Amino acid sequence: MTEASAELEPAPTDEPGFLARMLRASGLVLVVMLAPALIVGSLLGGVAGMAIPFGMMGGIFASTGDGRLAARALFPIVVVGGALAAFTLGSWWWVALLVVLGALIGYLTALGRAIAIIEVCIVVTSSDKVNTVRDLILYTVFLAAGYVAGVFVGKAMGAPVIIRRPVLAHIDPMRASILGALSLGTAGAIAIATGWQKGYWLPMIFLILLEFLVVEEQGGRMVWFRIIGTLLGIGIIVPLLSQLAVPLQLVAFLLLVGAGLVLVSSRYWLASAFLTAAVVIVSSLGRDVTAIGQERLWATVWAALLVGGVAAAMSWVRRAPRPA
Repeated sequence: MTEASAELEPAPTDEPGFLARMLRASGLVLVVMLAPALIVGSLLGGVAGMAIPFGMMGGIFASTGDGRLAARALFPIVVVGGALAAFTLGSWWWVALLVVLGALIGYLTALGRAIAIIEVCIVVTSSDKVNTVRDLILYTVFLAAGYVAGVFVGKAMGAPVIIRRPVLAHIDPMRASILGALSLGTAGAIAIATGWQKGYWLPMIFLILLEFLVVEEQGGRMVWFRIIGTLLGIGIIVPLLSQLAVPLQLVAFLLLVGAGLVLVSSRYWLASAFLTAAVVIVSSLGRDVTAIGQERLWATVWAALLVGGVAAAMSWVRRAPRPA
């Protein structure tokens, strides 16, 4: 068996899925990069500190998601794409970037390389707005530094390399590219049209749900778990915690994140409720918690609808398998 064919071999069935990998990557980021991010953020500003954990998550996902070549190949997508996404967020240039990323996701999915590209694009679309050229430069530099650190940390911690074809087989690359561009671009356009404060939530959640659809056997079920968890988090947990003083809200945020990460692989609907509530609480400090909660809810609903549209269009994207 050649090296190239070996890299295309499906991985064993006991490999950790996306949720377990997200848990491991988040834990590594918190343990290894929290202190450097806080120090850099205090010296150079929050933008530089924010870039380090995003870059590290991208490095871990790239280096463990699709073989050793993916770390180098995906570096420009995370660094250049992440910097451009943060700088253009809220404009139609941002939507254009999402169209390009969506086309790339569709093409690589058709080649059986969905895992790493979707996961790094989740990182790319997760950043808040970067406003000035100085902040853009700082963000790019420390995003790259975090990425390199993530690659080395992932290897040093023995994170397993996942090389697995998606569940969806026999996909036409051109049609998959068109579908990816249309769906992710539509997510961005909806976020622009609604004028949400956290517009990046919609494409980010869409990509998380899309990976369930493409890679996981129970993808549709996971989408429903996400919706149920979001409803519970915003409808029950957030109203209760919003009555607390700010210091207690921060304590509750840490507890919810910890509980969510522990439960993410076993009780995804409950983990989604905890993590959604944590994100809404910390995002609404000094803001209208009701408005932020509604944004998160509608972003999840729109993302689920878009993923449903992708699922419905798969008959158009699939091609007949070649005879043996």
